[in-house]
Amino acid sequence: MNKGMAGACLCEPEMAAYLAEEDWDIATLELGINMRSVFPPEDFEARAGHLIRTLHEQNPGKPIGVIDIFDNYATGTDTQNGRWEAAYREILDNIVDTIGDPAVVRIPARDVMDDFRCLSSDFVHPTPIGHGRMGANLADILAGMMG
Repeated sequence: MNKGMAGACLCEPEMAAYLAEEDWDIATLELGINMRSVFPPEDFEARAGHLIRTLHEQNPGKPIGVIDIFDNYATGTDTQNGRWEAAYREILDNIVDTIGDPAVVRIPARDVMDDFRCLSSDFVHPTPIGHGRMGANLADILAGMMG
């Protein structure tokens, strides 16, 4: 079951409640790219923390993979998006560390998209080949999480 929000999810409490009540075996959350130009890091922390904690608390023991922002045109730059993106990555690390449950795993986006050439000319969205490569990499990671 794919509940991907395709750039529309902003970690709303209503979405957290909805997803927490669904019947799922494993959840993957790729958070931040569509929020970094709108929400300062402290707002992202509150929203992402609520989403991850809600899923974890209402589904104890179920694996949750938290993927940070994929490298893109702003990664590593001294722009608002670049700075907030770096802060978001740190925030996700802290949320997962604070939860402290081995079922909640931080997945570095760089392990999923391991080649910058996976991106299209806008340097944000994957190409069709990039989607395939990323899907294969993520499948391997999730297989390891499922044991």
